[in-house]
Amino acid sequence: MRSELGALVLLVACAPAVACGGGSSSGAGGAGDCPDEVPATCPVPPPTFGASVSPIFNAVCTNCHAPGQAASDQPLTSYAEISQRKDAIVLQIDSCRMPPAPTPPLTSDERAAILGWIVCGAPDN
Repeated sequence: MRSELGALVLLVACAPAVACGGGSSSGAGGAGDCPDEVPATCPVPPPTFGASVSPIFNAVCTNCHAPGQAASDQPLTSYAEISQRKDAIVLQIDSCRMPPAPTPPLTSDERAAILGWIVCGAPDN
């Protein structure tokens, strides 16, 4: 999984990100200080969608990625929508492109929960 994610990061590193409300595509964290936090293996205990991941998406991502919002063509309001876009999500988060400025960047714990959940196979738990 790690090598697949690395290859995907290389493929889209220069692709523009969706910016909500005209924000920067470089992300709130900025390319120069973006940590590489994709775990090599599934963390123990694994993050759960219901308790760890869904609340982050509801609080941060649905401000843009929901019907009627700037990125409504890429909704992230349900498990099905999020898991369907997990490859793009890991790329955007790992490269600090999402959330875009002026939204504050994800915390280390939020990044770890989302990236860890994806590395664990993005289970519906």
